[in-house]
Amino acid sequence: MTESPSVGVLVAALPEKYQPIFAHPELSDGSSRGCEDRLVLIRECARQLQTALGRPLRVLDLGCAQGFFSLSLAAEGHRVHGVDFLDLNVDVCKALARQNPAFEATFEHATVEDVIELLEPGDYDLVLGLSVFHHLVHARGMVSVSELCRKLSEIASAAIYELALREEPLYWAASLPQDPAELLSSYAFTRLLSRQPTHLSTVSRPLIFASSRFWYVGDFIGEFTTWSGEAHAHGRGTHQHSRRYYFGEQVFVKKMTLGMGGRAEINLQEFHNESAFLRNPPALFPAPRLIVALNDSSDVFLAREMMEGRLLSELIDDGSPYDADQVISELLDQLVALERGGLYHNDVRCWNVLMSKDDRALLIDYGAISQDANDCSWLGDLLLSFLITVKEILECRIVPSNPGREPALDFMSLPPRYRNAFIHLFSQEQSRWTFSDLQHCLAHSGNESSPIPEWTVIYQHLQGALLNYNTRLRMLYMQTEHDRVELAARAAALERVRETAQQAQENLAALKIEAEAADNRKRELDGSFQTLAAWAKELEARALSSEDDNQQLAARVVELEAGNASSFARIGELEVELEERQHARELAEFLAADLGRLTEERNAMQVKVSDAQRLADQHEATIAELRSKAASLHRRLERLESSRTHDRRRLKELQVDLSQRLHTMGSSRARVRELEAAVEVLEGQIDSLHASRSWRLTAPVRWLSAKLLNRGGARASLASGSVPRPVTAPGDLSSPADAASDKRLAALDQLASRIRQSKQ
Repeated sequence: MTESPSVGVLVAALPEKYQPIFAHPELSDGSSRGCEDRLVLIRECARQLQTALGRPLRVLDLGCAQGFFSLSLAAEGHRVHGVDFLDLNVDVCKALARQNPAFEATFEHATVEDVIELLEPGDYDLVLGLSVFHHLVHARGMVSVSELCRKLSEIASAAIYELALREEPLYWAASLPQDPAELLSSYAFTRLLSRQPTHLSTVSRPLIFASSRFWYVGDFIGEFTTWSGEAHAHGRGTHQHSRRYYFGEQVFVKKMTLGMGGRAEINLQEFHNESAFLRNPPALFPAPRLIVALNDSSDVFLAREMMEGRLLSELIDDGSPYDADQVISELLDQLVALERGGLYHNDVRCWNVLMSKDDRALLIDYGAISQDANDCSWLGDLLLSFLITVKEILECRIVPSNPGREPALDFMSLPPRYRNAFIHLFSQEQSRWTFSDLQHCLAHSGNESSPIPEWTVIYQHLQGALLNYNTRLRMLYMQTEHDRVELAARAAALERVRETAQQAQENLAALKIEAEAADNRKRELDGSFQTLAAWAKELEARALSSEDDNQQLAARVVELEAGNASSFARIGELEVELEERQHARELAEFLAADLGRLTEERNAMQVKVSDAQRLADQHEATIAELRSKAASLHRRLERLESSRTHDRRRLKELQVDLSQRLHTMGSSRARVRELEAAVEVLEGQIDSLHASRSWRLTAPVRWLSAKLLNRGGARASLASGSVPRPVTAPGDLSSPADAASDKRLAALDQLASRIRQSKQ
């Protein structure tokens, strides 16, 4: 079994060491980004989520890089699956996982989008998407990536994203939205955990917690069952969609955004008001327990104890019964308790009154409680505003609040007890208009009709005039809203037309690019056709030349086969005549003759090889000449364009013929190799002959023959300056035929050596 490469080798092969290498500080130097600060936040979030779920988490790390976060969470006991598109990263992760077999960590080489497409609800509890989705936005577009995030919001309990920003000076920045949170619009709850620096620029990226099941504020996390962008049915965009409300079994969470223009200051002020009030509510005031308050400079969060019940406005809208006198009495008790503590509620409305399960009226919206003794409406006066609320409670009808609260100030239509109390209150100086005085007046007011002062008529006329003015104002407001909607529709239509025109322009540019590409492709195809035609001519010439060469090789093979057959016959005769000394010379002479003939054949083969080399050189020259004639061939190809089909068929036939000839050449080469093997066998047989007893017995005869032959040639050797051969020892005497045989054997050895060298 092959041993797996070490972690160090795998890390060295990475194109970028983006993260520190888990449990290997010696390999972590030079990593592009530090991860410890983000790990602290992610680990704490995972710990809180684990407590809420009561078990270890199932974590999906999208774009896991070298697996630092995956393995760090696996070390905490969570089950983690990492995904990365780079196989080298995945190899490092798997090697690190093998070094930590106790970890439940697996890794996969795949793309983020392919993995998300295969996910099913409940597969994972926590998803990590750290600095990966901006690449998808650049490649696939906002709509496609938003859909991927929407699916993640449905299948996973929570996610932590690190999102790149449009302000970063990089090639993909122009593809990103102005607000990166647009990608996470499908999540019910989002919270900025921190802003993290990167190695690419000075712009820090937001690290965001997102979930459609859990809220996460400070060090607390909890589950919510429902949520809403409006506090009540009568909100109608009052807060410009800058708030969200989350309802759980025991906890209520309010989120207010600080980045919504004019609402930022109001949201921040109400956050301070509510958090300060709930930390120290007045005595006898039924306030819930504050769990946590958080201001992260982007949003503010308040988590408090959940109070069960229904809003009074809901009871009025659906006609449910309630005790109006008790509601007004309990509201006055709470307003008096606030007033004694120097605090005032500037938005006492039916939608800010919670009717508990035991039918108690509880004043809520604690952000409206402050030391400012002014109502939030155009009236300004708290008692006049409370008069309208009392009329709503008694008459079971909520007056319109848009564009301004209807001035229902005619208290003469109230029941006698409330009418008498308000007459008595408003008869005093305005400085004495307090909730405690109104409570005192109600306590001492009876149900009998009292004399009505003449100044009350002013309230009736004033209410009529204000109602008329309010009606006209409402009509003007409705017309303005209608005009605004129409303008928005026209603006949207113009934007669609502009986008259509831009798309058409982009399509036209794309068509031009495609046309240019088609022209270029046509030119490339023409060039390829010319090249193929030249190749066809060249192949045809080579085929003809190969045919001649093959014929010559076939003839030579026949000759070699005949020679080999004769050699085998001669060897057989030598084996028979070895025992007879008188036939040794004749056999040696015969072998010498055969060796001479083989030498001549070798020389002829060398001539053929040189001829083949010369022919190859001629082919190269022909190729150069063909290239020089490319221009003329181009003109001929234009004339022959009508017969391309025939040429292609001819080319295929040539290719088939060429393949057949190549097969024949291969067969010839195989036959030559067989002949070479036969020569090697012949050499072995000659060696056996030299080692035989008869060869040694004929040694004196061979020596005497050599002496006789050399006697006449010694003087010529001295004259030519050649060095005389050493005298053969008497025990190694050889005859002239033996000397000739030796020469022939040496020539045969040289031939075999050259054949072996050519094979090498």
